[in-house]
Amino acid sequence: MCGYGPRVHDDARCPNCGGELQRGRLVIRGTLGGFVLFGLSHQHLWWTDVDGTPASKERVIDSGNYRWARRCIACKTVVLPPDPHYP
Repeated sequence: MCGYGPRVHDDARCPNCGGELQRGRLVIRGTLGGFVLFGLSHQHLWWTDVDGTPASKERVIDSGNYRWARRCIACKTVVLPPDPHYP
């Protein structure tokens, strides 16, 4: 991936509070404690509906990858734009 992928307009505001959105990325990364307790493992970020039904399960970020995102400076809401590399 290069650049910021599908762009959120530079003048976009936070959908929660209207604050300024800061560019960044979401990363899936293990911790030293997790490695000591569980060893190497693949970690993915998943989305499901509020009931956690298997049919709603969708992988958002693969293990070791990242997704470009924005975060509100004021309220810390994270905005994750669509990415053509993920379903």
